[in-house]
Amino acid sequence: MIAYNRLYEIANENYGLVTTKAAEALGVSNMALVMLAKRGRLLRVGRGVYRLDQFPQSEYDPYAITVAKAGEGAFLWGPSVIALDQLCPTDPQTIYV
Repeated sequence: MIAYNRLYEIANENYGLVTTKAAEALGVSNMALVMLAKRGRLLRVGRGVYRLDQFPQSEYDPYAITVAKAGEGAFLWGPSVIALDQLCPTDPQTIYV
């Protein structure tokens, strides 16, 4: 339970997402993440990216998940920023990182 509480602190600032790298920095092993996912406490959304289900989903989730999957130093670029701010219609299936 202590590991889950640590993960909650990270997820609270990241749209409910936790990366294995961030979890490792807090002392939570990859095996602990896998076990929490098997128990249904986490949902694996990509390689090295997990989501805590208790956080409500939002319209920004696809962008946050894509940036988290891309890794450290990734950011949204071009039409994706315009789509995120809902400034003009863009292709929702394409996210530029």
